[in-house]
Amino acid sequence: MNKEKFAKIITVISTPFLVWAFFFGYLFYYYSADTDIFLKTLFLGLFFIILLPAAFILRLYLKGKLTNLHIKVRKQRLVPFIFSLFSVMVFITSIRLLRVNPELFSIVIIYFLMAVGFVMVTLKYKLSGHAFAFVSSVIILSTYIDQRFIFLLPLVLVIAWSRIRLNEHTPKEVLAGTLYAIVSFYLLRLFI
Repeated sequence: MNKEKFAKIITVISTPFLVWAFFFGYLFYYYSADTDIFLKTLFLGLFFIILLPAAFILRLYLKGKLTNLHIKVRKQRLVPFIFSLFSVMVFITSIRLLRVNPELFSIVIIYFLMAVGFVMVTLKYKLSGHAFAFVSSVIILSTYIDQRFIFLLPLVLVIAWSRIRLNEHTPKEVLAGTLYAIVSFYLLRLFI
């Protein structure tokens, strides 16, 4: 397998939507009191956090309003980002009504606020969403569930290599996405 193909595989595996699917799936499983709450939370999460925003982005792309699915053109980011944030707000309201574990709810709020900040920054500057999604997920899992998750953090170097290899990001952009995840998590954790 050549390096280009391997970089593409790593990029697909580390796509934020896939990282979030596994991250939130595990988080919901860990914090659910029973199978019923787990399945409801998982369904709502997959629908409002992953499927609905992804379908909206795909629809915009197919209508020609986005030049690519990675939304590289900053001018094209605002509408899909606002839709995605609104969709996540519906999810947060839904799980609040389900009365999920309070710690899970605060983790979701922290991640949501991190994502809002990330969206605001990326409207002006280019940061790696792949690095942000992966690093923030690992930090949250290692902080709230098991410290051993931190041993996954060096995998961000493989993700960084793949993004740089495919000319999707510069080293500074990957580093900025990584640092944003770390700094925003610890700052928000102080206040929530």
